[in-house]
Amino acid sequence: MLDLPRVRGLIVDNVILDHIDSIQLNISNPPISNLHALNYLPSGLFSLAATVKVEEGKRVQRDRNAKVLEAFGHIPFIIPCAFHWFSTSLTNFVRLIGLIDLMNKNKWKTEDLVKDQNRSDIKQGCSNYAKVVIPEIYTWRNKVSAHFSPTDPFKNDNLATLEESVMNSIAYHTPRFRVGYLKWHTQGDSSQLPQWSLTETYEKLSSRFWPKSRIAYDQKECVPPEPFSFVPESRRARVTP
Repeated sequence: MLDLPRVRGLIVDNVILDHIDSIQLNISNPPISNLHALNYLPSGLFSLAATVKVEEGKRVQRDRNAKVLEAFGHIPFIIPCAFHWFSTSLTNFVRLIGLIDLMNKNKWKTEDLVKDQNRSDIKQGCSNYAKVVIPEIYTWRNKVSAHFSPTDPFKNDNLATLEESVMNSIAYHTPRFRVGYLKWHTQGDSSQLPQWSLTETYEKLSSRFWPKSRIAYDQKECVPPEPFSFVPESRRARVTP
């Protein structure tokens, strides 16, 4: 027999998911059960942001007062991978919170998600929330990290966008790594992909989603997001592996 582990932190009825828009989750009566993604996605996002922040710190310490620009072959391959993983996971996380907000407002449960009359509202509501909270990352995810644009080209994807989507388009310009910093041009077209920084994005979103989390150049000074407990005391059970 195996006891379900107690997650660090106090068990309370309501937890705040979005501190700016005041989106809350009732742990005792959630709209969807077993919302473990709300724990593991922030942990993964933090790990990616901390990894990139430490790499930025190495360059800042090496060239303290200089404005340095690096691109293409000078960028470690782990950095563009981190941007891919971060944008995909962050979009999933944000859309999930948008869904919880929508379900709270409509007093929906899981069974309401499969009703035909709700499907378009769900898709639109989740997308609208993501477009407000993470507009650049949402666009990048749709054109690059969810799938490369050339593998599913849209009518409004110009040639430069298609080409840049499969490039290592990360640049370091003191003090951050960014995508879209150097704009790609080809045959009269300019890439439509946005510019954004992974670490800057994480730091800006911390006040909204993870107010106690912190990333720093020194790994020892990084503070991960606090997890929630999704197993109330009254519902704890024994399970057999």
